[in-house]
Amino acid sequence: MFSFVYGPDNVYARLGFADAEDIPRKAAIVMELERGLRAARVTLADAAALLRLPQSDLAMILAGKLQHFRLDELCQWRDRVGRLRGRAGRPASPCRQTGPCQ
Repeated sequence: MFSFVYGPDNVYARLGFADAEDIPRKAAIVMELERGLRAARVTLADAAALLRLPQSDLAMILAGKLQHFRLDELCQWRDRVGRLRGRAGRPASPCRQTGPCQ
């Protein structure tokens, strides 16, 4: 027989990650960032230059390797991409807040 043990909804908290509460928020912000970059049709190199990041860091972020990046940094980059979309002649989508970015 199996027995189930129910714990917190956040699997990262259950696994003992120190930043467990931020991990799902970071992932949601990166999804918005990635959507914005795709909509703006910029290359990885151009996007990295826009965000003032090394291209390798942006590649890591887009691959989900988020442990070295703070929530507020990700929010700033997402917002910068949102402004780019507005300048490119496309409607700037309101930046959906996936959670507090302070």
